[in-house]
Amino acid sequence: MRPTFCVFSKHLNWLTISELAEALVQIGFDGVDLAVRPGGHVDPENVSEELPAAIELLDRKGLACPMIVTGITEPDETAREVVRVAAECGVGVYRMGYFRYGDSIAEDRREFKRHLDGLTELNGRYGITGAYQNHCGDNLFGAPVWDLAELLVDLSPDAMGCQYDVRHAVIEGGLSWPLGMRAVAPWIRSIVIKDALWHRNPDGSFSPKSVSVGFGMVDWGRYCELLPETGWNGTVSVHFEHSLLSRPADELSRDEITKETIAEMSAELERVKTLLEPSAR
Repeated sequence: MRPTFCVFSKHLNWLTISELAEALVQIGFDGVDLAVRPGGHVDPENVSEELPAAIELLDRKGLACPMIVTGITEPDETAREVVRVAAECGVGVYRMGYFRYGDSIAEDRREFKRHLDGLTELNGRYGITGAYQNHCGDNLFGAPVWDLAELLVDLSPDAMGCQYDVRHAVIEGGLSWPLGMRAVAPWIRSIVIKDALWHRNPDGSFSPKSVSVGFGMVDWGRYCELLPETGWNGTVSVHFEHSLLSRPADELSRDEITKETIAEMSAELERVKTLLEPSAR
């Protein structure tokens, strides 16, 4: 299986769709994980016009759009329209928004499960997969990956799954992250690639610091051993949470920001391809 390497369009958000397509070709990506959410390249309120037009433009450049990023957390009217249009455009996976815990974990989990059940039914109707990203955080559902696995267990992986983020899994799971990955393995339909280190702040506290892929704590060898055991469909969303610029953005022109970003993304994409090569054999 040859992976389809995409970039999360958030990291090139200042570019128009046309400029985005040109940049992706120059960098060497196969496609895009397109932001279809407020502030993204496609406004969900205008999805029926904007998403088909964006995908048509990308297609003319030989670029795929196998997945999108949304803010969907329940099967409301906006969600139904985004899911319908995305499926009609050939998008296979959409990333959901996040569930956050409040005062009652047990009550919140029941509500999360109702939303997941409703979205699973919606996704099955249109033949698309919803994917919940495990993201680190002290109130985020799915930050401990076991948490997500427990609510996915009776849902069809073809309709509701996980966009597995190994960076966040390692931050939350320490040495035990492979157990969480194995627990959600059947539901992994797309993956996020990025890396991080724990960083000591001036006040003595610690926080995650994003770094270039291969320079953080992720054990890429172990990850590549586990990846073929999952339901991964070959789509890769590469994220760039670390700085790609030589100076603060406000000291650079728009053209300088674009040029430096393209150069850094190109170099990192080559490292990503090398790291994932064993999983694609």
